[in-house]
Amino acid sequence: MRNKAFILFLLATLMLCSCTEGEPLFVSVPPSHSQIEFSNDIEEDSLNNIYSFMNIYTGAGVGVGDIDNDGLTDIYMAGNMVSSALYRNKGHLRFEDITEKSGLTSQSWATGVSMIDINQDGWLDIYVCVSGSAAVSERANLLYINQKNGTFKEEARNYGLADTAQATQAAFFDYDKDGDLDMFLIINPVDYTQSSVNRIRPKKMKGESNSTDKLYRNNGDNTFTDVSAEAGILVEGYSLGLGIADLNNDGWPDVYISNDFLTNDVLYLNQGNGTFRDATDTLLKHTSFAGMGNDIADFNNDGLMDILVLDMLPEDNRRRKTIVPSGSYDKLQMLSERGYTPQYTRNTLQLNNGNGTFSEIGQFAGIDKTDWSWSILIADYDNDGYKDAFITNGFRRELGDLDYINYQQQELSNPFGSEDNRKQKKLKAIKNLPSAAVKNYFFKNSGDLKFKNVSEIWGSKEKTLSNGSAFADFDNDGDLDLIVNNVNEKASLLENKSDKDKQNNFLKIRLEGKKDNLQGIGTSITLITQNTKQFYQHYLSRGYESSIDPQIHFGLGAFKKIDSLIVKWPDGKTHILKDVSSGQKIFIRYDEATSTSSIHQDKELETDSNTTSNANSESGDKVDREASAGNTQFQDVSSSKNIMFEDVTQVLGTDYRHEENNFNDFNIQPLMPHLQSKNGPKIATGDINGDGLEDFFIGGSAGHSGSFYVRTPDGKFKERPLNQDEQCEDMGSLLFDADSDGDKDLYVVSGGSEFAKGDVKYQDRLYLNDGKGNFVKDISSLPEFKSSGSVVAASDFDGDGDLDLFVGGRLVPGEYPLSPKSYLLRNDAGNFTDVTQTMCPQLLEIGMVTTAIWSDIDIDGTPDLILTGEFMPITIFLNKGSEFINETQAAGLSKTSGWWNTLSPGDFDNDGDIDFMAGNLGTNSRFRATIEEPLCIYANDYDKNGSIDPVMCYYVDGVNYIAHTRDELIKQISPMRVRFKTYEDYAKVTFSGAFLPKELEDAQVFRADNFESSYIENLGNGTFAVHSLPNLAQLAPINGIVTLDVNLDGNLDALLVGNNYSGEATIGNHDAGIGLCLLGDGKGGFNPLSLDKSGFFVDGDAKDIKLMKDNNHSLVLVGINSSEMKTFKLRTNN
Repeated sequence: MRNKAFILFLLATLMLCSCTEGEPLFVSVPPSHSQIEFSNDIEEDSLNNIYSFMNIYTGAGVGVGDIDNDGLTDIYMAGNMVSSALYRNKGHLRFEDITEKSGLTSQSWATGVSMIDINQDGWLDIYVCVSGSAAVSERANLLYINQKNGTFKEEARNYGLADTAQATQAAFFDYDKDGDLDMFLIINPVDYTQSSVNRIRPKKMKGESNSTDKLYRNNGDNTFTDVSAEAGILVEGYSLGLGIADLNNDGWPDVYISNDFLTNDVLYLNQGNGTFRDATDTLLKHTSFAGMGNDIADFNNDGLMDILVLDMLPEDNRRRKTIVPSGSYDKLQMLSERGYTPQYTRNTLQLNNGNGTFSEIGQFAGIDKTDWSWSILIADYDNDGYKDAFITNGFRRELGDLDYINYQQQELSNPFGSEDNRKQKKLKAIKNLPSAAVKNYFFKNSGDLKFKNVSEIWGSKEKTLSNGSAFADFDNDGDLDLIVNNVNEKASLLENKSDKDKQNNFLKIRLEGKKDNLQGIGTSITLITQNTKQFYQHYLSRGYESSIDPQIHFGLGAFKKIDSLIVKWPDGKTHILKDVSSGQKIFIRYDEATSTSSIHQDKELETDSNTTSNANSESGDKVDREASAGNTQFQDVSSSKNIMFEDVTQVLGTDYRHEENNFNDFNIQPLMPHLQSKNGPKIATGDINGDGLEDFFIGGSAGHSGSFYVRTPDGKFKERPLNQDEQCEDMGSLLFDADSDGDKDLYVVSGGSEFAKGDVKYQDRLYLNDGKGNFVKDISSLPEFKSSGSVVAASDFDGDGDLDLFVGGRLVPGEYPLSPKSYLLRNDAGNFTDVTQTMCPQLLEIGMVTTAIWSDIDIDGTPDLILTGEFMPITIFLNKGSEFINETQAAGLSKTSGWWNTLSPGDFDNDGDIDFMAGNLGTNSRFRATIEEPLCIYANDYDKNGSIDPVMCYYVDGVNYIAHTRDELIKQISPMRVRFKTYEDYAKVTFSGAFLPKELEDAQVFRADNFESSYIENLGNGTFAVHSLPNLAQLAPINGIVTLDVNLDGNLDALLVGNNYSGEATIGNHDAGIGLCLLGDGKGGFNPLSLDKSGFFVDGDAKDIKLMKDNNHSLVLVGINSSEMKTFKLRTNN
């Protein structure tokens, strides 16, 4: 497995290197050659400025398409303060400005552009969205009807599309599947101020807001009617991005809208009855905060449409520190209470899970921070078979500069002086602001859910102010070129040079649809080459305020032949094309399609040779097509008979709902990266009443009792609340025989951070069983230690025949990340004696322990102790009889420090010794850590106020900086306000430069070298090797792992659960985990089992997982914070 992964990595590296030799992939075509002189010039004056029109700097879009049917793609550039312009493609990347002769000279503040054949006469028309500060009568959207003679006639009012609502973009699609194209219109009204758009208030969800988008239904007679309200388009939003796609593969197009400011993005699911449902909160865990442009495409070639939304998070430290404001956890809670979906300032990549939900993986993919971004276009720019990404950037004025915002609030809001003087002062301050010119980004798809920043390699070197963009093969050489609309400089035409090296092949497709949809909008295409698959849905409004060429493009890599091309028209009719040659353009006509049929993604295609037709290629070839059975559908994992695990929570009655008490640790230590008060519930299993059936206990939070679930003869469970010590926060628990009387007693670790250090509510508890499942608290058998703990593990470590205990300390309340005490408790005839000091004194400050495992590592017949924890290496203590010796370094694990959450033992490589699987933070996070560039916390009382200040630092471009914003740092360490008077001062300083040498010398340093969840291979000689788990195991923190043989092949497999909903406001929730089944190959390799085959779906903040037997089947129990637990049954006998 690992050798295979290395070979794939090597091949990818070689392919990347081949693109870096010689000239870059994209070369800018100078206006002197292209003759594209268009520049979207914007200048402020007393009438037109950010105060009179807040969207003055948001730029304009591009539309591309063949307006004269000569086989060359033409360009329409939208202009704000200048006239929009139409450029006719003359070939060889030369264009002619035909704006005036076409009758398209305009005075409107144009924004979005859609090239669409709106009257279905075979000629592309142009729909232009209009905004601006002009009177309502002067900002109607424009519809230019192609007169087929090189001229256009404006007819928006005749078509009922002269909307005046300050529109951003339109998209044409057949939402009601009546055969013609309807229109969705997003708007961004300007009668607002910065303070009002981000003011916390209830969401407007009933269509009452002037920022609610619109849906226009095509009446079938070249007129349109606004049906927004009756269709359920009711949610407010300052809309900037619009994407159309069938996101749940039910055959009906859905709508994604990215919204600026506080208003949530909106995902409208098409209900198939003429209405839409806002499914944002149910399908998405979080979104971008300032949602800009978006694009929807299948970036990982799994046949599912994914969503990428842009935001404004800068890549470099200086800009991040000067324009990104601090977050507030309390504000996030208030927003949640008012119905808002969580939002974070960064690009978001929503990975389609295939069951109607999405996991946001932008940070893992490496595409989360691209600065003040506008347009995202996902397409295969290097023709290697994987879709890459192009992102535009820049803003005319650096309005986000936090020093400027402070100046604006303090100086420009001064009420004294005349209104005219105040206006002039504001205008002068704006004009003194620099522009936020930033390089545009190229990201190459690595084929493993990751993108590689290849901006400079592919030719993006100049800083620009770029907005709308579109791709097309302008020179018809088989690769995708780009056109970009810039502010205050000429448009960028980027020629793609992929065709020069001839390494990768392509296929171009022109659809010829049915009457009323000649461009085949809504058609889906699946392209199969050997064991690879690409999936495409045909919608034209893409990126930001722009529309792409209707001609479809696929990169094929080295493949010269396409095994199957499956074309599914919007009404379900289907083509199958076999053995299609690369390097050509083919035409596929609807009138040659077969009757409605269905195509399965996961089955080999079954073809009927009696139903064939021909597709015409530009080269004159004829391609056979065959009808097929099947339909590309999502797998319904809740009801499928083919899945490995079945959710039996309701059937068995194990629907315990965990209720977390609301406690904000950040009010005590604002610099903590995450709360320490939300780490439950934990689960313990065992037969508590001696009936031979396994029961379980699940812990509660402070103020809520934990409960036993007792198995009944009919196989179900009956809840029996513990109803003792409800004021305590239950953490780890254990059912074991404490007093050697033959039954299972209950030990519960008290934890959390809600109480002051040393509070009695941190005392652990032991409940003795009377043999019938009745428990009484034993107040004398445990030593007194009021430490906030995490875990308890039992083993006879002294060899006297009874079970002794290790109890792990999790934290010192109010003093994160200082080490709490952990304990060894020797069982002396049912009384437990603290022997930590004599047997293993290192445990008294070993770290913030999360998991403990007893296992005989050195095979000497005595149990050894293996620990994981936060800012801890995987730690091994060997049992030497009278003492435990720390052998972590000798085991080769001293440089494995991470934020480990869980550990599970098993012989994964079938060599006879015990290996481990360890759950870590994962790499879908803002944080990165390596041995060379660790993430560290320097903990000290810097301001001498008696509290610990945990200052985190991490590396950006090889330099170590403070990880926190200036405001976050000042909130914890107030004297820093004097040390860093401005945000610019703070942004310039390195970590070591921010503190006095003595301050750092006195600090305790906590270090993390690795955040990857890992397989810890036992090499059999007392040492271990650490291997990263597959990428799907790195998308979220892993909090629980159980091992079992899922598929009965004799190899050990694993189930993983996780997430963490406790991040501080800037970091946000780590919530991409949905549960994962890893199939072991018996050699230490692991292959993820897809959700549609496993059925093991666990979203939410999962904190624990346990395995128990159900006759011949295994039951899997999952504890989820602030939610209902889940129980799964493995359908195979084992």
